[in-house]
Amino acid sequence: MQVNGNKAAHPEGYDFVDLDFPQLAAEALEAARGLVECLYTAAHKDVPAYDLAIVESGSLKEMCARAMLDRDPEAMSQAGEYFLERAEQFPKFGLTRPDRYHIDAGADIEHSMFWFKQGADNDHPNCAYRYGYYLIRHLNVERNQEIRGEWYITKAADADHPEAVLYLAQSALEGLGSFTIDEVHALELFERAAELGSLKAVSQVGAMYASGRGCEVCPQKAAQYTLKAAYAGDPQAQYNLSVLYANGTNGLKSESEAIKWLQESAAQEFPEAVYDFACYIMEGHVPGRAPAEAEAEFEKAMQFDKFRARAAVLAAQMIYEREHSLDDLIRAAEHLQACYEMVVKEGGQDDLKELCLEACKDVVGALREHINKHGTAPNMKCSDVFCSLFFDQDCVPVADRETRWMQVVETLVTLGQSDAEAGTQYLLREACLPTRKKVRIPEVVQMAVSSPEIGLHLFR
Repeated sequence: MQVNGNKAAHPEGYDFVDLDFPQLAAEALEAARGLVECLYTAAHKDVPAYDLAIVESGSLKEMCARAMLDRDPEAMSQAGEYFLERAEQFPKFGLTRPDRYHIDAGADIEHSMFWFKQGADNDHPNCAYRYGYYLIRHLNVERNQEIRGEWYITKAADADHPEAVLYLAQSALEGLGSFTIDEVHALELFERAAELGSLKAVSQVGAMYASGRGCEVCPQKAAQYTLKAAYAGDPQAQYNLSVLYANGTNGLKSESEAIKWLQESAAQEFPEAVYDFACYIMEGHVPGRAPAEAEAEFEKAMQFDKFRARAAVLAAQMIYEREHSLDDLIRAAEHLQACYEMVVKEGGQDDLKELCLEACKDVVGALREHINKHGTAPNMKCSDVFCSLFFDQDCVPVADRETRWMQVVETLVTLGQSDAEAGTQYLLREACLPTRKKVRIPEVVQMAVSSPEIGLHLFR
């Protein structure tokens, strides 16, 4: 209930995954029923008999009618939320619109923003916040869009909309948009948002008192706010609390409590918590968890941009260090290529780049040795050979996987149409595999020619 509730309340914090809101609601309702039954049992009472019924009504039609005919701002907000929820269910990857929503979500997001704008112009706080946020985060291609968005959000904040006040606080803290950095004012706004019920604000206030941003360091207030938000289920606060326990702030020193709250936060997929929890497991600090189990946790951390590169290297190293299969080597090589691509793109991180290249020598070397010794795996459609394509003779990964694959496909199209065997030999050379070995893949060449996406799909 806690995990799904946070995802539904703040979908903007989960841009790295697709959120299925009906499924989240169904899971939360099932958990709620289970909790109620558990409470009855704990109280030594019989669980009342009940039936599950699908509620069918004309509420959606009624809501739209009130929005259109009665010009009811609350109905406009409800309609906007309804269509926004539908738009958020589409994948965040693939073909997207200029506003970064999936192309198939176009009608829903346009309906949503139509109603939010109508409600905003009728002084509805939630509509003003939603429409302003959309202008800034999704249509911010021109300066005037950002200014309009900030105006709408400020309007919502003046009406005590918690998320709007929180947005202004974050903007003052980081100097976003037209705001200048003012940590004192930011703290005032965070405290106001906390009073309005924003758990994120409660957590941030605790963090600011802990670090002395916008105020003097106050361990007592830091612990007070952080504990409140953590117990209420905010994942950032749970992570901050684990740090307080780990550092012994305000007399809270306790490794067991630090691990407990870190695990709570990681369960809600808070990025820093997921990565740190994997490190704790790897170092043998989590009771009941073997260090080898950190491998899967590092792979979870790879979904976050901030930790993708470093988590990828650590996961690949752990795969290589244990007994590994061909599938494992391919997965490890994929992790390392993703790491290298990100490091090259972002620049810096020379230590991580060197670590990645050292791991590539081990992993890709073992992969190629396996192919040369045993040939291609018949049940893998040559994904092992495709994988090897993304590394040069010295096992250095390519910095752009998609460009590399399309270059190979262009050549395969030319060769494969007239001579599949020539395409096979070319593919093996590009994969840095000796052509004298028995590797029969002309049919795979034909597949690549007919479907250029196959290699990237297999490698993913």
